[in-house]
Amino acid sequence: MTGGTKTGKLDRRIQRTYEQLTDAMGRLLLRKEWNQITVQELCDEAVIRRTTFYQHFRDMHDFMLWRRKDRLKEFSAFIADDDPPKEPGDYFVLLSSRVLDYMNLHPQYEKVVMETGDRGIKMLEAFLRHCADEVVLRLNERGGMNQEDSARAIPVLTEFYVGGMLAALRWWYANGKPCSEEELIDYLRRIVERNREQ
Repeated sequence: MTGGTKTGKLDRRIQRTYEQLTDAMGRLLLRKEWNQITVQELCDEAVIRRTTFYQHFRDMHDFMLWRRKDRLKEFSAFIADDDPPKEPGDYFVLLSSRVLDYMNLHPQYEKVVMETGDRGIKMLEAFLRHCADEVVLRLNERGGMNQEDSARAIPVLTEFYVGGMLAALRWWYANGKPCSEEELIDYLRRIVERNREQ
């Protein structure tokens, strides 16, 4: 079942229902963990009927699976760049900046990351891991590495940078944002530049 139609297109009523459910889940996640939220609570918060929910989703797990895919698709579109940097390190600095921009546009996600510790970091990691796959494809398409680098080098670098980005963001959120976003991005940029010089 998992949301959508056979053609992949949604009419306006269905789109509105999905938006209401997604927004309601965002508000509920600020108060409790998703596995403690019932279908009835979600429907009450979204101001829709349970029967409407069950016309689109089998259960809460089905809804959350759809929601995760939808958020990842939205996030991928947000971070997409028509002319991304060729160097993997530069790409990940740009990606880090876009992650922070996305969090600013969606304060409910930032609040989840800041207030729920590991649960929020796992959500952030899912976004970054998804992006890593996109980055590997883009860097391969653009020939983002020197000819002597093997095909395995980009995935290794991707894991390296995603791990570093995740650790930096985890530290930043866990310590109550001890520096500005601009300073954090500048630190990441300088680290990448130093590594490139060596």
